[in-house]
Amino acid sequence: METPVCNSIIEHLTDGVVVIDSERRLVDINPAARKIINLTDTRIVGNPVTEVLAESPVMLNAVQHPEQADQDITVTHEYGTYHVKVTLQSLTGSQGDIGGYAIILHDTSEQKSTEYELRDLADIRTAELSNTSEQLLQAIGKQEELEEQLRQSRKMETVGRLASGVAHDFGNLLTTILGCAELGLRETNPDSKTNQYFRDIKSSALIASDLTDQLLSFGHRRKAERKYIDLNHVINHLLSMVSRIIGEDIILDVQLSADLYPIYVDPDQIQQLITSLCASARDTMPDGGKLTIRTDNLMDTKAVDYITEIDSESSYMVLTLESCSSVIKHDDFGLISNSGNGIAPTNRDGRLGLAIAEAIIKQYQGHLKVERQIGEGGSVAIYLPATPNMELTMESKTINDGTNGGSETILLVEDNDMVLNIAIRLLSDLGYNVLFAHNADEAMGLFQENLSDIDLVMSDVVMPRSSGPEMYSRMYSMQPELPALFVTGYDVNQSIETLEMLECQQNCSVLQKPYTQHALAKKLRELLARELA
Repeated sequence: METPVCNSIIEHLTDGVVVIDSERRLVDINPAARKIINLTDTRIVGNPVTEVLAESPVMLNAVQHPEQADQDITVTHEYGTYHVKVTLQSLTGSQGDIGGYAIILHDTSEQKSTEYELRDLADIRTAELSNTSEQLLQAIGKQEELEEQLRQSRKMETVGRLASGVAHDFGNLLTTILGCAELGLRETNPDSKTNQYFRDIKSSALIASDLTDQLLSFGHRRKAERKYIDLNHVINHLLSMVSRIIGEDIILDVQLSADLYPIYVDPDQIQQLITSLCASARDTMPDGGKLTIRTDNLMDTKAVDYITEIDSESSYMVLTLESCSSVIKHDDFGLISNSGNGIAPTNRDGRLGLAIAEAIIKQYQGHLKVERQIGEGGSVAIYLPATPNMELTMESKTINDGTNGGSETILLVEDNDMVLNIAIRLLSDLGYNVLFAHNADEAMGLFQENLSDIDLVMSDVVMPRSSGPEMYSRMYSMQPELPALFVTGYDVNQSIETLEMLECQQNCSVLQKPYTQHALAKKLRELLARELA
């Protein structure tokens, strides 16, 4: 029943109220409903709702079907968009029959807006969390990669130490073999078969001594000693080692260009670069294949358009390594491949080889180009600045039986009996008077007893209890200007760095084991001549 109080309440409700009779004619509508529906005409009561709501089909459908209670609709017109929840209230007549309907329009726009804002915020936070999670996974992956590289580096360091120890022991053996071969050469007829046997032994020992040099270079980091070299010479020098590295099931094809431009590099570092890449290439061909090593001069730098840093006015030497597996795989050349941001390794074993190559090449302002052909193999090309017509300074070991001896007295200190015995015989054969000791304490006793007679000290660098340089420092304090020749089976450059810390370093020299009698005689004469001068 309508009363002034009821009408006043309906008029001031924040929810819209639409009242229709059983014949779907508009009985009443409050201001809130007019605003939601956008009705400004006040003379609409009594009209059919189909006319009243003709401009709002969504609302018309809701009002025409009030039996579909609890609908959520969206009403859009020129004054805005309203999200409305429609609910139905039946109006009963005096006899209990349904005389009409009161349709309640609850504006949920503000609630919807809050929901949308919360949803957007949730999407943003979800995206941020997803991004953070991705970054965290990347960081974890990078950390795991760094940890793996560290483990590999430590393994290589351990292998390097092992290689140095093997090279040291091998050097002692070769010193004995070389010494015996040289003494045999001097004591046999040059035209005899026995003499030829000794020459073969000496030649083989010299080749073996190159292996000890390579092992020592692999086992120690040291300052680069640059010189102009022919890379072809280095590669030929490494062929036996590379063959052992790649194994018998991989064919090694070497194509060296004639008249190769000299490059100004550290030969040991270049050897390390080549052996590292060959080892990595081997890991990509477990079932065998072919490894090609090729050298060329870069005649036209403009042809290398994929390396923008190459100076068109400069000359370059190109070293190329190509691998091709005998069993074609989808990801054959796993050593390295091109990525969007540069060069990246595609397998764990190849990372170290590529890292070593990039580090070395960078020192010489060189460039690295990597290509990968799916199913065929891959190649890596190294471009190093070259200097045409430059005189080479590459040293090589040769057999030279010419020796110059003397009659001075030498104090020999060596803890290895085999090396000590052959050194005594070599020095005696050169005419020197030899006093010998097995360690520093024994040597100091001999030195003090023969202080005025000793002209030079020849000592091993590493010995039990006291090193050769430490022993020599004590001797030098008692006999200034006393020359010393240090022999070592370890990296000679590290020994030189040790001697550089001595005040008496100007009277010292270092000889690498294994050594020939000629090399020994030359070092001794240089030191003794320096003393006389």
